[in-house]
Amino acid sequence: MQLVAGLSKFKKIEKIDTAKLDMLIDKDLVFWKKQTITKNERSENDLSGIISFSNVSFNADFTKAAVVDGDYFEHIGNGISLYI
Repeated sequence: MQLVAGLSKFKKIEKIDTAKLDMLIDKDLVFWKKQTITKNERSENDLSGIISFSNVSFNADFTKAAVVDGDYFEHIGNGISLYI
């Protein structure tokens, strides 16, 4: 949720600095530029779960943002959330 809240401060279209995000979160992250992942790719990269984010949409004056988060963790479950 901190990431989603932090994105609302941007006033122009910017790419997320994945190196900075990796340093701030201090977790094992793999950034995947593809929209899909095969079972083999997941196994080869030792991924235990997948969290995906939609593009962030802002209202006209950048006071509100919306993003969809989807997560999948094998044997635990999955879900989709909308954050505004």
